[in-house]
Amino acid sequence: MKKILFVCLGNICRSPMAEAILKHKVMQRHDRHEFHIESAGTGDWHIGHAPDERTLKTLLEQNCVFEGKQAQQVQMHHFDFFDLILAMDRKNYLDLKNLSPIHQSKVHLFLDYVGHDLKEVPDPYYQDTRAFQSVYRLLDEAIEKLLGTL
Repeated sequence: MKKILFVCLGNICRSPMAEAILKHKVMQRHDRHEFHIESAGTGDWHIGHAPDERTLKTLLEQNCVFEGKQAQQVQMHHFDFFDLILAMDRKNYLDLKNLSPIHQSKVHLFLDYVGHDLKEVPDPYYQDTRAFQSVYRLLDEAIEKLLGTL
């Protein structure tokens, strides 16, 4: 079983969207028993909250159902449990590396890991719904590449 953790700052926009997209694609491929997929944030502001409404709206528009998710903060046990920890941007990547120096090989900058031209997934939090749709398209493309490497 491949265990993947997506990480952004608050775990309400980018990382839960990536989690939902990968779960959806895995279900479509009938590979759900081969993966354990979660997301978390490096910050603690939104612990226990549902994803941002714009995240949920964007996922629903793409027929990607995602219910019951509550934001969580990255904990030390995540480093031991997950095989692959994918940060959405450089700041979170560096925070993860500093949090657990002994797990360096598990932590990657997501878009860099899949060989995308962009290096970071932009944070749509302070923008409108179009930014969330743009992030969805970027994550959808990157997750296709990720599935091709696993």
